Amino acid sequence: MRAKIIFGLILMLFIVVFTLQNSVSVPVKFFAWKHEMPVALIIVISLAIGVILGLLYSFTRKKPEQTNTVDSPLT
Repeated sequence: MRAKIIFGLILMLFIVVFTLQNSVSVPVKFFAWKHEMPVALIIVISLAIGVILGLLYSFTRKKPEQTNTVDSPLT
């Protein structure tokens, strides 16, 4: 339990340092849409979109049919 708390605190520290180092706003152009956002926010949004697309793909993939593995008595 203590290791999880320490790992979580270290991860939060890395996230804070990453955010502070990448807080510069950059212009983002997508078709006719133009907006300025911090680099860290762009990376987090890209990560979230990737996770959502990956989950959607994994849920829609056809799973192989399971075969009956129950042994029947030989007669």
